[in-house]
Amino acid sequence: MPLTSCSNMNPWLYGTSLMNYMRPITFQGMTGLVGFDQQGKRNNFTLNVLSMTKQGLQTVSRILKR
Repeated sequence: MPLTSCSNMNPWLYGTSLMNYMRPITFQGMTGLVGFDQQGKRNNFTLNVLSMTKQGLQTVSRILKR
């Protein structure tokens, strides 16, 4: 398999095959269930927006993607 680089502007040759493989599967990740929609984007996840304060990390917002 040929190497790729973040600075390379050409699409990775095997990207479409990888997404076709990953779209129908779900798996248990370290922070919960991981899955993808028909466009290959993550679905059913929560992002916590954190702020560092003197008391430690504080959640300032939460983004839910269903």
